[in-house]
Amino acid sequence: MYSNLGNFNDEMLNQSTALNDVSNTYKAFVEAIIPRTPRLAVIYGRIQYYGALDLYTDEYVIMSLNSLLIPLAIPVAEIINVAAAQLVYSTGENRLQNYSRASTWELFFELLPIERLQAISLLLLRNVSLIEIPVPFQNNQGNILSITMLLIRL
Repeated sequence: MYSNLGNFNDEMLNQSTALNDVSNTYKAFVEAIIPRTPRLAVIYGRIQYYGALDLYTDEYVIMSLNSLLIPLAIPVAEIINVAAAQLVYSTGENRLQNYSRASTWELFFELLPIERLQAISLLLLRNVSLIEIPVPFQNNQGNILSITMLLIRL
């Protein structure tokens, strides 16, 4: 009766890990776009301290993408990580050693904030290999540009 329980637990763990990776991607994305600014808070007041993570913007972005006709949070996170991988690979072999412990899903999260913005700029400039992009964005630079612009607006 409970013979498949081990497989069920493994599947739940894999889903939990995947959701955590997707969540970390969006946390890194919103943090790069709107970081905390404690130095500005000292000058202009407490309201300038808070960043996008403090306001749960990552959760809002995921919810917004998943409320579309086709849930897009996972494929868009994959696009962001593909851009991060291409940024890392384009900088040479020495740079890759720093990311040996990171899977493709963790690359964007592992980048410095300035590097995250550079990865996003690859998407905006249409400098990402379309072969690695997931469906429904594969081989469609226009859709990639549109979804990247939507992410920034959200």
